[in-house]
Amino acid sequence: MDNGYAGRTAPTSDANGQWVDMHATETLGAACAVFDRLPQGLVIIDPRTRTLYRNRAARCLYAGDSGGEVSPQPRAFPENCVLEKPDGVPVPRTDWPIQRLLRGESVENLVLRLRRPDSIQSRPLRFCGARVETAAGQSLIYLSIDDLAGRIDDGDGAAHSGAQALQIRELERLSRFYEARTRINQVITRKPQRVELFAKVCDALVDQGGFAMAWIGWRDPRSPRLIPEAAAGRESAYLNGLEIYTDDREQGRGPTGTAFREGRAYVCNHVDEDPRTRFWRDAYRRHGFKASAALPIRVGGEVRGALTVYAYEPNIFLERETALFNEVVEDISFALDNSERDRERAEAQAAAQREHEFSATMLESLPGIFYFYDHSGRFLRWNRNMELLSGYRADEIATMHPLDFIAAEDRARVAAEIERVFAAGEARVEAGFLAKDGRVTPYSFTGRRIAGDLGPCLLGMGIDVADRKRAQDQVHQLNVELERRVADRTAQLQAANRELESFSYSVSHDLRAPLRAVNGLAEIILADFAENLPEEGRKHLQRIRDRGVQMGQLIDDLLAFSRLGRQPLNLRPVDMRTLVKHVVEDLAPQYTGRRVEITVDELPSCECDPKMIYQVWSNLIGNAVKYSRGRDPAIIRVGCEPDGRGVAYFVEDNGTGFDMRYRDKLFRVFQRLHRSEDIEGSGVGLAIVQSIVQRHGGRAWGVGEVNRGARFYFTLGRG
Repeated sequence: MDNGYAGRTAPTSDANGQWVDMHATETLGAACAVFDRLPQGLVIIDPRTRTLYRNRAARCLYAGDSGGEVSPQPRAFPENCVLEKPDGVPVPRTDWPIQRLLRGESVENLVLRLRRPDSIQSRPLRFCGARVETAAGQSLIYLSIDDLAGRIDDGDGAAHSGAQALQIRELERLSRFYEARTRINQVITRKPQRVELFAKVCDALVDQGGFAMAWIGWRDPRSPRLIPEAAAGRESAYLNGLEIYTDDREQGRGPTGTAFREGRAYVCNHVDEDPRTRFWRDAYRRHGFKASAALPIRVGGEVRGALTVYAYEPNIFLERETALFNEVVEDISFALDNSERDRERAEAQAAAQREHEFSATMLESLPGIFYFYDHSGRFLRWNRNMELLSGYRADEIATMHPLDFIAAEDRARVAAEIERVFAAGEARVEAGFLAKDGRVTPYSFTGRRIAGDLGPCLLGMGIDVADRKRAQDQVHQLNVELERRVADRTAQLQAANRELESFSYSVSHDLRAPLRAVNGLAEIILADFAENLPEEGRKHLQRIRDRGVQMGQLIDDLLAFSRLGRQPLNLRPVDMRTLVKHVVEDLAPQYTGRRVEITVDELPSCECDPKMIYQVWSNLIGNAVKYSRGRDPAIIRVGCEPDGRGVAYFVEDNGTGFDMRYRDKLFRVFQRLHRSEDIEGSGVGLAIVQSIVQRHGGRAWGVGEVNRGARFYFTLGRG
């Protein structure tokens, strides 16, 4: 759209004939496109009578009915034009609308006739004007010029007086509407916020346009409703409790809802005859409304709201009025689009500023040095730490090369890594960071290639690793010391193992040899000389033999217990139920002649050492057989229960049980809760169970009650 100044300097009329760039004026720059769409002429003048802007309609008035363009003039009208009163009396230039406005006088609905020098005909024009203070403090004069030619048949008076009266009333309505539109356009130039704009639009339509009421509804983003954002008029109470929807429910089928939903103007010129007003007809009548018009308001091409006006008389929204209403709404939509773009631009600028500030804050908060340089080694940016830690000023760093900050012995290696960054994209190196005072600090440098405006650049960071170096040295020393201590402890352990093996050998041979001799002599005496001994002697000799056998079993158990810690684990999957059945079969001779009922539940398989776990089951089930002696029948159950992430296996019996107060002694070597005269045993079996279970990462425990049986559990820690 050509507004006369698009893409070039807008004209003014100073003494030198120079034109002033009006598009640099914030108030007018964004509004020119709106003004050029107005049907009435619009002229903007500064206090020195320089014409700053004329819209397309005004330029057409200067050029005549052809609508052609003419050169901009330094005043509102050419020098040789004449303004006359309706009776033909010329108006002095000192009383022309511009001069009156410059004197601070009011110009509203002033009808004059314009006579051009090249025409004998004059054109009736309606003038409305106002002085406006812009946001920048600039005082401007806005003059609206409405061409009334052809609106009223004032030629020979042949038209009927009734038709003339209708034309006059329509002209008056149009005049009021043009005045309201001028006011609205003045509001738009100030770029108010949406709610303020809507309020002033409604005020102008009521105050200048003469409508009974006007309101603007905006779509509720959370529901299909139109929420009133602005209203004006004595009948604004009409909106109290009013609910208008944008969907097809009954409250959405009225004029406003229809205009919003269909995206076009909906005119109701007679309330009583329009079916779409049925739902609101009583409210219309209470407030005296006879007609209404509703028009959609768009933002970015999408219908977002609606403007609705009401009148006290019917049949006033004719084709001309409706077209003007559409133009007003288009101007409002255009202003909202500009406002939305301004808001988005402001938000984008604010976001960019926040991002810049965030980046700067992050850059300065980095713990080490940060730098950015191009392929030639020219520094483009660095953080404050770079200056503080190096001791160089910013102007000095700007002239230095990255290798100037590297210790001499490391420069060749760092230079190679820099080239690797530009070639491969990334590299890391540790080198000495050389400060201005000659200090060298161990640093870890990381570089990455990124694309810059001037070609590939290196983005790098350096971290002080002096503390880490010291820590590494300390760790190394600790490792050396630890290895020495481990070697010493290993030697001590090996010596202890040798002593233990020597002791085991002594127990196995030196101690058991005389024990076997004692047991053998006792058996010989009992076999060959028993009949020559008194009864009491035979009993004592039998006790000696029994204790010798018990002593031998105890030695065997101790040797087995001592070997557990040195025996390697041979882990493999084991079918636990099958293993238990083998144990039960092997123990069968121990309870021959007794009624013993042993049940084995389903048991999950487990990864373990089968020989060691066989010993666990043998000790637990064997204890159950021994400690249930005297029960008829003896009932033994082997099963399992859930235990945390795995299962706990158990052996349960109905035997003598034990007192829970002494449960901590159960798994200690030589700790017995029953007399050996009552129940045989060495007191090592449960200790062996616990040792094996712990080597498998599990635990063992028992629960019981005196004379009511016991249950012993164990877990293995490996499924």
